[in-house]
Amino acid sequence: MKPALEPALETHLLRAAFHSVFTLGTEKDTTDIQALHKVIAEVLDAMLGNLLAESPDTDRLHFILEHVNFWVVSRVSQELVVT
Repeated sequence: MKPALEPALETHLLRAAFHSVFTLGTEKDTTDIQALHKVIAEVLDAMLGNLLAESPDTDRLHFILEHVNFWVVSRVSQELVVT
């Protein structure tokens, strides 16, 4: 069994991965771009699965979701959902 990543390295990895996913352009709907979207989604799925497999508990999931939260929470007031 390999040792878990250091938290700082894991944070850097997650930030880079989510940045590449959420900033990937959609303006050119070419076959290459569609293939890239598919590959990135598959790689991200594999990476997240492996990170959770190392420590499959809610604390680990929460740690990962904190990095997703940065990208899914809007910074634009008009996009905020009022409940």
